[in-house]
Amino acid sequence: MSSIVYISDGRLIELHRLMRHKEMNFWRLNANPNFTNFKQGDLMFFMSKDKKDRRRKEKGIVGYGVAERFETGAVSTMWERYKSYNGYNRLSDFQEAILKVSVKEELPKKISSIYLKNVQFFQDPIFLSDCGIAFRKYTESFIYLDEMGQDAIKILERAKGNLDLWSSSEEESDIIEKMQLLAVINGAYDRYGLGDLVKDRYRANNDMRSFLARHMGFSSIKNSLLEAYRLYQNQLTIALFKPFHQEKEKATRILLGQAALYKHLILANYPFDLKISFISGDNDKELEDLMNSI
Repeated sequence: MSSIVYISDGRLIELHRLMRHKEMNFWRLNANPNFTNFKQGDLMFFMSKDKKDRRRKEKGIVGYGVAERFETGAVSTMWERYKSYNGYNRLSDFQEAILKVSVKEELPKKISSIYLKNVQFFQDPIFLSDCGIAFRKYTESFIYLDEMGQDAIKILERAKGNLDLWSSSEEESDIIEKMQLLAVINGAYDRYGLGDLVKDRYRANNDMRSFLARHMGFSSIKNSLLEAYRLYQNQLTIALFKPFHQEKEKATRILLGQAALYKHLILANYPFDLKISFISGDNDKELEDLMNSI
């Protein structure tokens, strides 16, 4: 799953906007931080409950972020760790906000959070119905979007010309296009990612760190230790790493199949002009030629 729409306190989102946060700790009373189909690297859209962000009975989407990690901890721990990135300037305000939404008269022992990066806010709310996506007005907390990222692409397309950029050095179109492609790549990874093939995580982690340090602009796909990507203008480059425990011929067949699947799924679900190429994580030129001939 690449994206969810989470129904949020619009006033809290507005505080993050006013504090110009590009990262935020999205806290929840539920002490279980996990979703069934929402993982690290996925997109979260903020749907505001505030009246000013509604159109008739439909709530509007006012921004988004990318899930970096999921955590559980005491209220005091969350405050010490993230301070104003919880959405408040003082611990007392943070505690008061939690008490307001809690059914009990005392602070819970633990709360959970989703730490988000690459946060962006919209100048005006975006409505699912304008994107051709069914809006369920009785939704309690969150909505899963389609697993291949097409719903996220539609929402982000509406965001063009509508971002609060503040002091961002990136062009708005670049920011949105990266997020649109990320939603599609995440969907492809969720179906066919190589993460389960990692046996020696220590070695794979070191190799990925070394690769990212040497190759500017690349990012791991959903924290995968075997797949990374870079987008420059309309050129997408995907780096694939051989699983260590497979003999070379079998590993080559796996990566050729992986390259074919990525190319097919991304081009089938990303509606804009895009060129895709592949490189080998260990600089195997023969393998690169084979992957790029697909």
